[in-house]
Amino acid sequence: MKASDFRVCPNCGTRNKSKWEFCAKCGESLQEVPLGDAEAPAAAVVAEDEAAELPGRTIAGFLAALAVAIGVFFAFRNPPAPTSPAIFSAPTVPPSLPEPAPEPAKPTGRAEYEAGLKRLNQNDPAGAVPLFAQAVAADSQSALYRHAYAVALFQSGAREASLPEYRAALSLDPDNTTYRLNLGKALAKMGLNEEAARELTAILSREPSNAEALQQLGRVSAATGDKAGAIDSLRKIAAMRPGDAVAQQELAVALEQGGDLEGAKGVYAQVLGKNPDAHITRGLLAEVIYRQGDGEQAVGIMRQGVQAFPQAPLLHRGLASMLERTGKVEEAVAEYREYARLAPDSADARQLKERAEKLEKKTASGS
Repeated sequence: MKASDFRVCPNCGTRNKSKWEFCAKCGESLQEVPLGDAEAPAAAVVAEDEAAELPGRTIAGFLAALAVAIGVFFAFRNPPAPTSPAIFSAPTVPPSLPEPAPEPAKPTGRAEYEAGLKRLNQNDPAGAVPLFAQAVAADSQSALYRHAYAVALFQSGAREASLPEYRAALSLDPDNTTYRLNLGKALAKMGLNEEAARELTAILSREPSNAEALQQLGRVSAATGDKAGAIDSLRKIAAMRPGDAVAQQELAVALEQGGDLEGAKGVYAQVLGKNPDAHITRGLLAEVIYRQGDGEQAVGIMRQGVQAFPQAPLLHRGLASMLERTGKVEEAVAEYREYARLAPDSADARQLKERAEKLEKKTASGS
């Protein structure tokens, strides 16, 4: 081999042909090795003819060396990611716990409350009382149960026993207008007007337009003799409910009791104009007119009612009274007897029938 036609492997000293890129013996790269390098040791030199005699072995070695070189290159170029120490540790297993025992159902009293409400709606407050009592025993902090219990007690006649329950419900739910209003009503019906007025006033301080509270306060004021207070409250409710004949009539009564006969007359007349069959209102209007000194007009108001509603006992009784007071005794006797005929079972039927007989005898005797 010519001096310029070979390369000496810098690793093992083997002489390789100049065209070879890797050492035929160890696979070392020869690309940077110059031609005709220094003489390699004799023991490490592969004769040119020996290399020629073993072409298959040389090529196999070359390919093996090439694979090793490529593997080393990529190994150092992309080093493998470090192994996580977690793969050498045992997985964490959650501790085994016993199944939780089911909690016992707490009595809520809901079933008893609903059963009591059904009884109450069936107009059976006495039957509702024990059911509501059971509901309260199951949940004494339920304002709903306490209030329902109070209502049932009151309606069943146990009025005194109802007051603590009304108050308990209100203490649990102090902003509940219904609870406070019903307590006020109960107090008023029991004659505890001062306490009732406090509860109703408390409602109106927050809800000035609460019509029911106004109406109740007007009634309480009238019952306590506070005529001005009654008129004020009832005038407000009448303005809020112009079509409510009861509210209008209560205002007229308050005006009459307060001495305002003309005001009362006007309101009574308005109610009667809208409700011709309001027999009580007709009688009250006739009374106001009579008090104003116009007996004939009062009689005329009652006659109109009897003519329009001849089967109404109340109108016959009112007309009889008005006729008697205006000196028309014979007509009064006939109207008293007609009343007793139309309402034989009424509480005063016998009494007024006897009065008719006395008036008739008195007239006959001329005294």
